[in-house]
Amino acid sequence: MHWSYSPDPNCKGSYRRRIEDIHRALDAVQIARLPPAVQFVAYFFGCEKLANGIVGIAKNRKAEDAYTRHTKINLSCLKEVTPRLGVTFPVDELQYIFADKKSDPPVPPPIGTSARMIRNDLSHDFGPFKVSEVGKIANTFFNPKMIQFLACSKQVVKYLERTWVP
Repeated sequence: MHWSYSPDPNCKGSYRRRIEDIHRALDAVQIARLPPAVQFVAYFFGCEKLANGIVGIAKNRKAEDAYTRHTKINLSCLKEVTPRLGVTFPVDELQYIFADKKSDPPVPPPIGTSARMIRNDLSHDFGPFKVSEVGKIANTFFNPKMIQFLACSKQVVKYLERTWVP
């Protein structure tokens, strides 16, 4: 088994270290003190990193290959592999975070969009109106959903501990 699957929390570059770094990064930016729109972006970055880790582990990729700037989240693949790692986040709710209007079925009303689509829209048309709109919806739906997904990182770490063979 490749060293990047090591459950050692001090093993730099490992899946465990990268996944636990999500929470360290959120603490470092003092996430609770940030405005809702900024929290939204930071939580989404964390969710992306966790999703890339889940897929990488399930597909037996080295951690360095799971975290490249060319890695894109495939919602269908994520839905398929997430339960294998013991992650209890509802698979049908992954679409609220990761659906991409180009490739995935539409997000049902009343939401009608995903955190990914909002993040893409915000980054490609950044302005005060967009930031204000994201701030209005972030805390009521998206931020709590992303926090719930990020809490599953402990389940992924437990999976690594259970399956590690040096």
